[in-house]
Order: sequence, then structure tokens, then C-alpha cells
Amino acid sequence: MKTLVLVAVLGVASLYLLSSASEVQQLSPAEEEFRAFVSTFGGLFETEERGVDSEDCRAMFGGCGEDNDCCLHLGCKTTKLPPFANPYCAWDGTTGRK
Repeated sequence: MKTLVLVAVLGVASLYLLSSASEVQQLSPAEEEFRAFVSTFGGLFETEERGVDSEDCRAMFGGCGEDNDCCLHLGCKTTKLPPFANPYCAWDGTTGRK
């Protein structure tokens, strides 16, 4: 019984060492060059969507005057019953990147 437990513990330890050794993988020069190339484009792939990464966009249930005041995937809504005052930002039914 002691031998079986010892073998099991050694097996788990060897699997741990093998998995941690595979995580410590060095990048090839081509991979490093590709990552540097992609990072040079910086903001090229960023979109000009309303409210994306905008500090002045309004969050959920924040006051608004129009859809552009609200953050991404939020639209300016009003209550359906009178009074129609106090519009707020609410989910506009979209998901993902536009």
C-alpha cells in the first residue's frame, strides 16, 4: 500500500514538472519579431464607435440627451409613461463589437 501511494505521488509530481516545463517556452526570433510588428500598429485597429474607451460616456442608468452620450451598447431611453422626463442610458439590445 505504501508503495502504491509513493508511486502515485511521484507520478503526480512528474506530471507537474512536465506541465510547468512546457509553460516556460522561449519565443523564437520570428515570434518575437511578429509581436513587435503587431505592436507597432497600436491604435490602427481601434474603432471610432460611440463611447468606446471614452471617459465622458455615461454608464448604465446615467442621464443622457442622445445616444452618443451613452457608452457602447447603451442607448438613450425614456419612460413610456408620462412624464417623459429624465432620459437614461440603457442597453440597446446589441452585443459584441459593432
